[in-house]
Amino acid sequence: SASGGRQALRDAPRVSVPGVFFPAGSKGLNPKEHTIAEYLREEGYATMCIGKWHVGDQLEFMPIRQGFDGYLGIPYSNDMGRRSTDGRLVHPLMRNEKVAELLDNEDQRSVTRAYTAEAVHFLNRLGVRRRAGLPDHPFSLTVGLMLPHSPYLARRESYDWYRERVGPPTVRA
Repeated sequence: SASGGRQALRDAPRVSVPGVFFPAGSKGLNPKEHTIAEYLREEGYATMCIGKWHVGDQLEFMPIRQGFDGYLGIPYSNDMGRRSTDGRLVHPLMRNEKVAELLDNEDQRSVTRAYTAEAVHFLNRLGVRRRAGLPDHPFSLTVGLMLPHSPYLARRESYDWYRERVGPPTVRA
């Protein structure tokens, strides 16, 4: 399952994940477990999580409470949208523990670029220390891109580039 795959990146493999965690579900990564991010933070690492989380979207399961200093992403799969009050299918783009923006499918076409920009910003902040003559700061940057899961949301220029070189992408129903 996707949740199980995400869990292996964040926690010891011995922790059981029963299957896919759905939006607004009551289950997620056990807050009592000590995650890799928590171990790293204890050792002085700066930790950042960007992208798909998918191990629980309630506050107690979110990355900030699981050892990450910062988070930008959608807390579950990008094909699990919820209906907004205006009827659109939307996904919450979270910054730390707050919804920064509600993304519809069209908005998702640019989210990979936003994730990349956030990763570069995180690394640049660490580079400022070096340029200021301060010691290097160890870091852990976890980036989970979602478009491999739903490539139909690729930006038009990426889709056209692929089609010109490889042919039309295969879409399985």
